[in-house]
Amino acid sequence: MWTTRWMHDNEALFSPFYALGARNQLMPTGEAIHAWGAYIKPVLLKTDGNEANVEAFAARSEDGGAMTVWLLNRGRALAKSG
Repeated sequence: MWTTRWMHDNEALFSPFYALGARNQLMPTGEAIHAWGAYIKPVLLKTDGNEANVEAFAARSEDGGAMTVWLLNRGRALAKSG
């Protein structure tokens, strides 16, 4: 993930590869990285499923008392109609 300032500012809003914008604000990719870091638990869990467009990630606390699950929609974005 390219997260530093080597970019054209007018591209930042349209690229998924920048975590920071022109004023070092979090872009959508940066928000996702922030959420991952803020809520990750120390024990990563294996996830499994058969849905092609959804990826699952999970982690739990050492004592098993708390868990975080992320579901990532890998499907194509739907175009909005007029």
